[in-house]
Amino acid sequence: GTQGNPDLTIERVKEWEIGADYRFFRNKLSLGVTYYDRITEDVILDLDVPSSTGFNTKPSNAAEITNKGLEVDMNWNVISAGDFSWDINGFYSFNDNVVTDLAGVQSVFLAGFTGTSSRVVEGEAIGALWGAGYLRNDAGDIVTDSDGFPVLDPIEKVLGDPNPDWIGGLGTTLRFKGFSLSAQFETSQGNDHWAGTSG
Repeated sequence: GTQGNPDLTIERVKEWEIGADYRFFRNKLSLGVTYYDRITEDVILDLDVPSSTGFNTKPSNAAEITNKGLEVDMNWNVISAGDFSWDINGFYSFNDNVVTDLAGVQSVFLAGFTGTSSRVVEGEAIGALWGAGYLRNDAGDIVTDSDGFPVLDPIEKVLGDPNPDWIGGLGTTLRFKGFSLSAQFETSQGNDHWAGTSG
């Protein structure tokens, strides 16, 4: 079902990054900071083709995607005395991902189910949640039918962004002689989820 494309070229990534590593108090406290700006050109996607061609899709250099982000990590050796030590570590990062060009195509299907899918959409983050939302009136309230059930909007659109606004974590490690005990807490904030069962 996939048509060949003799004009296909390689994807190209252009990136610059700047960062610094800091050490304090005889290396008891370390801090790393990195900022990056990446452009991926000629991203290969399977675009739909007319059924009259005898195929369903054709791989094409169809997108340009930008990624800009910041990464920060820290480690602190709080106590180091004889056979005992205590360390605390943490990290924070965010990545701003945007599809800046999609060769005039409205959206490209990546994965999903009937009604809601993950797609590539120009102006949105890659993997944007796409589907039919609930129809709303001018006041913003959900329109219901005569039985009280929500009415689906006939026009499909972007419903959310599954990518987090930021991720972070905090951890600790206790060591005594040949034994160690560690704990790590991580969080992902701001990403949208599609709850199929609830829907």
